[in-house]
Amino acid sequence: MKNCKRFWINTKFNVESNPNPRRHLRLNILENSRSQNCRYVFLGDYLDAKDDIVLSKKLDNFLQIIQLKKENPENVVLLLGNYDLLHFDYEINKSVSLIFRENASLFQNAYQD
Repeated sequence: MKNCKRFWINTKFNVESNPNPRRHLRLNILENSRSQNCRYVFLGDYLDAKDDIVLSKKLDNFLQIIQLKKENPENVVLLLGNYDLLHFDYEINKSVSLIFRENASLFQNAYQD
């Protein structure tokens, strides 16, 4: 794993220099995970993004992260955040609840007894 890079998602992106930084970061993660033996830990709050991101894009990003875990089960860790099961937009409530139920085994709690 020595060729892997560390990614830190900074919420204060310079939108003028990079109009879609989240998409760029997501593509980098997907490309690296497929080409190298890298481990990625997602810290949760998958749908608690900034208000300027449309709901369909939040849901699409979430589904891509789940797919990444399914394709790389040993190298992708999905932790549950404090907003993941309680606080998400009403418009996508049913869809997200179903996605979490169908993929519950892919997620871990940050603290377990």
